[in-house]
Amino acid sequence: MDVFDVDRLTIYHWFDAWEAYHFAGLYDHKGRGRHPKLTIEEQEKAQQYIGQYPQDMKKVVYLLEQETSKRVSTKTIKRLLKKTAMSGNALSARQRRAQLLRSTNGVKRCLRTSTHVKCMGSVMSGILMAQDFA
Repeated sequence: MDVFDVDRLTIYHWFDAWEAYHFAGLYDHKGRGRHPKLTIEEQEKAQQYIGQYPQDMKKVVYLLEQETSKRVSTKTIKRLLKKTAMSGNALSARQRRAQLLRSTNGVKRCLRTSTHVKCMGSVMSGILMAQDFA
């Protein structure tokens, strides 16, 4: 009890789980924790509202409440944004990375196929673009 800082009852539950299921009984099972307030469909609807009103979370909360009759806070909406990585900085960083990968893939393809003058222009532009993102 002292080592794991748990109650005696928890230790008894662990022993019972071990006797019944061995190692599998000691793992946490799916479905633990608090369930989300919004269903997946409601979360998608919230994403649409966020796309329409990115600077006004109170408006998003109001529209969700009108449609679903569920009251959520602006913090809940922000957590949803964080979970789906739609925030501005994360989104722009992801777009920059994708742009860099697209440009370097073209460079690699040109280097493998030929040394044509057009291809070398593509290589140079890819190198310059890579330096801009570095």
